[in-house]
Amino acid sequence: MPDCTVIFSRHSAFEPLATKKKTLVVEEASVRVTPPLKQRANTDDTEPLQSSSSSNSSSSLDQQVEQRQSTADETLLSCIDPAPKLHKRAASDPCANRLPTSYRHEALEDLLATLCERHERFGEAHPKTGSTYNQLGTYHFRHGNYCEAETAYAEALHCYQMAFKTGKHRNKEYCRTKGARTIASILNNIGTVKWRTGHLAEAAEYLDQVLAIQEGLLARQSDKLLIDPIEVGGTWYNVGIVHSLSERYSKSLRALYRARQLYQEAEAMYGPLLLETSRVIDAIGKIYILSGKPDKALHHLEDAIRMKKRILDNKHPSVLRSLSSMADAYKMKSDHAMAAHLYHKILHAQGVAFDRAPSKDESDIIALDISATKKALSELKNGQQGIPNEVCV
Repeated sequence: MPDCTVIFSRHSAFEPLATKKKTLVVEEASVRVTPPLKQRANTDDTEPLQSSSSSNSSSSLDQQVEQRQSTADETLLSCIDPAPKLHKRAASDPCANRLPTSYRHEALEDLLATLCERHERFGEAHPKTGSTYNQLGTYHFRHGNYCEAETAYAEALHCYQMAFKTGKHRNKEYCRTKGARTIASILNNIGTVKWRTGHLAEAAEYLDQVLAIQEGLLARQSDKLLIDPIEVGGTWYNVGIVHSLSERYSKSLRALYRARQLYQEAEAMYGPLLLETSRVIDAIGKIYILSGKPDKALHHLEDAIRMKKRILDNKHPSVLRSLSSMADAYKMKSDHAMAAHLYHKILHAQGVAFDRAPSKDESDIIALDISATKKALSELKNGQQGIPNEVCV
């Protein structure tokens, strides 16, 4: 099996970590500040997404992502600068205004000021201090400062663990439920940083710890919802991506199918989860391509594209990347005519998007996609077959 280069996709950009033979482009696993389950259960996202027109599809998807704090929340919404996210401070906080967690420079100043305030008021071993460290880590992560992000997440984990150990929260049930869920979320954030920077073995270790906590909470819950299945599904998705980057495709598929199962269970509460489900099915299709099984890949990619088109425009970069993967699968099957047809279709849509790009940054991103499509088409015309050079999300 040839070596696999890891390239992560964020807002359609390509960011190579190494230069080897084969390339896998995967969606970024995003970090999150987990909202209360009760709050999530009462939001409007329990209603199915409506996509009666392409003009409001991106807006509807953006609302779903913001409300659920979903994983990969910015990769599918590559054309939109997400609105600042706001999280309420604890009710016991006398300064109970809203704490901004947008990822612009002003938010960093607010976070640092809040961190100093909470250090002085509550000390290090307190969940409120840990919560601010967690948000600080997310700020650094979104700006690509992974060393600073990992340090902040580690501090957040230390604060929560010390709070539970020293008795700041003497309610054992709290520590076993909401406290455990919060620690799992922070461990997931650390694991995300690890695989985002290519430390796959360490990432797998952290994610295993997360799953041990989350699956334990799932097994314990009956009438009372201890953890959201969407949250656990997001962790299994991350595990699947980590295994795929390590070329452990069987383990990757098992993890991704588990994620899909959890999303299906969550649909009983929230209605169709088109964002999460299409992302997982799309990843399964790409793993089948890397495993040399183009027929299975095509089956899953067609399902993913059908879901994406319910919430995204036909020319959206995420839809086009799935079409590109379908073309790769047809090329692997030696159906060069169909592969060429899809590549030309993608190239035309990318050209239209380039002409309509609202900014130079956006046009530069689309130019990279166009270059990748032209390269694949050129290789097809030159008779190069086998495993595709790029499998893009």
